[in-house]
Amino acid sequence: MEHEGNVCQVAHMDWYRLEDVEEIELLGVRDYFQPTWICLIEWPQRAPMLLPEGAISVELSCVDDDVNARIVEIAD
Repeated sequence: MEHEGNVCQVAHMDWYRLEDVEEIELLGVRDYFQPTWICLIEWPQRAPMLLPEGAISVELSCVDDDVNARIVEIAD
């Protein structure tokens, strides 16, 4: 899924159902790792070797005792 903004473009990818690195690579994912693109990938652990150097990891999780709260963890 792609979204066009005024300054950049955003691509969202879900790698969950993809079987292997070759299948992900065939999708041309590296094209989205170029300037002006922000690429959001669910299940990046399916092919971590494809992620560009300096990729930032953002993990979202729910809080057990508060249905309205979320935990956001950011790592580089």
